[in-house]
Order: sequence, then C-alpha cells, then structure tokens
Amino acid sequence: MTPYQVILSFHVFFGFTALATGLIPMFSKKGGQLHVQSGRFYFWAMFGVFSTSLLMFFLNPVNLLFLFLVGIFSFYQTFSGRRILKYKDSTKPVATIDKMVAGLVSCSGLIMILLGISSIYNEQMGQGIVYIVFGTLLTAYGISDFLRFRNMQNQDSKFWLRQHIIRMGGSYIATFTAFVVVNNTIFPPLIAWLAPGVIGGFIIAKVVKKYKYKQTEKQLKQMI
Repeated sequence: MTPYQVILSFHVFFGFTALATGLIPMFSKKGGQLHVQSGRFYFWAMFGVFSTSLLMFFLNPVNLLFLFLVGIFSFYQTFSGRRILKYKDSTKPVATIDKMVAGLVSCSGLIMILLGISSIYNEQMGQGIVYIVFGTLLTAYGISDFLRFRNMQNQDSKFWLRQHIIRMGGSYIATFTAFVVVNNTIFPPLIAWLAPGVIGGFIIAKVVKKYKYKQTEKQLKQMI
C-alpha cells in the first residue's frame, strides 16, 4: 500500500468511528457519564478525521483542497463545541487559542467563498455553490465567535449549552454529509451535499428552542 492509501484507511476508520460514537451523546442523558465519555471519544475520532485529511491534502494538494477545507469546517465545530463548555463561568477570560482558531477558520471560510466564485466563473456551478455555502457558514462561525469573545460576560446563563448543541450537532451533520456524498449513487451531487445540512439544521433548531423554552419557564417559576 502507498502512504496515501494507508492514511486513507485510517481516515475511513476514524470517520466511521465518529459516525457511530456521535450518536451516543445525542441520545444519552445530558451531562451524564455516558454522555461525557462518548462525547470525548467522538472528539478524538473527529480529530483523527481532520488529521488524516490534512496529511492527504499535503500528499495531493491540488485534488484534495476541498476535502481539507471541509475538514476544517467539521473539526472547528467539534473543537469549538467542546471548548465552549469551559465558559460555563461567563467571567472566565477567553483563551488566546480560541481567538486564534476563530481567526483561522474565518480566513479559511473566505478562501472557500473565493474558490466558489472562481468555480462558478469556470462554469462549475454545483461545486461553486457548495464552496460558497460551506465558506459562508465557516466565515460566519469564526466572525460571530470573535464578536462573542469580546462580550462573553453579557451572555445568558445557558448560552454555552445552546452553542454546545449547535456546534456538536453541526459537526456530526458535516461528517454524515461526507459519508453520504462519498457513497451517493441516487441523488444529484448538490442535493447530497446540502440536504443533510438543511434537515439537520432544522432538527438542531428545534432542540435548541426546546432548551431555551425550558430555561425561560424555569426563570418564570422562580419569579412567582
């Protein structure tokens, strides 16, 4: 086997591991030991996915640029979804690494947008749309995090929880999307790329709304 094939084998292994273990924290008791341990396992599986995509990109930078950028997209959500738990205490100062990573992904998102515009200009419409969608989301994540880091003390008490749900859920959707795209033989490529995000985004929005409603209800009871 070539070095690339070996790395690809590990990439597939980490990807399947992330898909399998990512379901456990979703359906286990939030904050329980199973949730925490499986979430940690999922994080390191996603780190493996990102690391192997980075190595494959170095071996084949021309053809795997998009894979690498999508890897940044998915792992940033995993990384920031885990890091946000450190800010349950809103008075805790934001670490330099969080600011640096937010800046890095913002730049990566802008690169994706530019590549999307270039693809559309070269009559690769489907690829261009995917680049622009993922790039816009990645840039929005980075910039919004930068703005939040400057105003963390004014966030409500469950801000960290909602962001944890959004980021880890988005990370899983990105991983599932990659799986669907690689194995897709039925749907048009553009549908395979975007449909999981639309459906998953709707589900995440419902879950976040549920937790926000519970928080509001609890506050009202305390006022009575």
